[in-house]
Amino acid sequence: MTEDGCMLCDMRDLAHCAVVCKRWYLAAQSILYSHVRIDAVHYCELEVQLAARRKRRSFFDRNGDPIDAPQARLELFMRSVRHAHELGNMVLSLRMPYMTREANKASIARTISACPDMRGMAYRHGSEGSFSQLPGSRLWMNLETLKLSRLQIEPNILCFGLGAFPRLLELTLEDLAWLDDSAFRHSQSLPPFPAVQ
Repeated sequence: MTEDGCMLCDMRDLAHCAVVCKRWYLAAQSILYSHVRIDAVHYCELEVQLAARRKRRSFFDRNGDPIDAPQARLELFMRSVRHAHELGNMVLSLRMPYMTREANKASIARTISACPDMRGMAYRHGSEGSFSQLPGSRLWMNLETLKLSRLQIEPNILCFGLGAFPRLLELTLEDLAWLDDSAFRHSQSLPPFPAVQ
């Protein structure tokens, strides 16, 4: 991104360059898909024009409901990653607005499962079931950063879940009222607590 530029405009320009020739396509692909960020708006003067276009009525859409831009971008990204596994392998992180994330939990979970090389993940209240399925799944073996917030799980599930990430470097535990020293004790039946920074 340039100093005074807009990240979405830069990514759009890079995507247009990628269709010019195959060499550019391969180089641009790794940049476009390594750290994906779905933004709600352009952070430049172009946003005024685009917002007006999104609200414009057409012959088929008489109400003129504005297009939900992050939702449309997320659907395009999900389709791309699910149908082209090599693109899913390139994704290291995925960021999006809170409302988009909350409205599409199931489809985001399916999409993230198609991205095996993710480096950062956050599990919040309500995702206890998916966290408890991690042991033995061999998903996200290269995960480096993990954030657990308000999860209601047993301490042994926490240990088994953390044992599923051999390359874990950073761990953040927030609002886990049930967590005490017993989770950090060594046990023969549980994997050791990971050595994190």
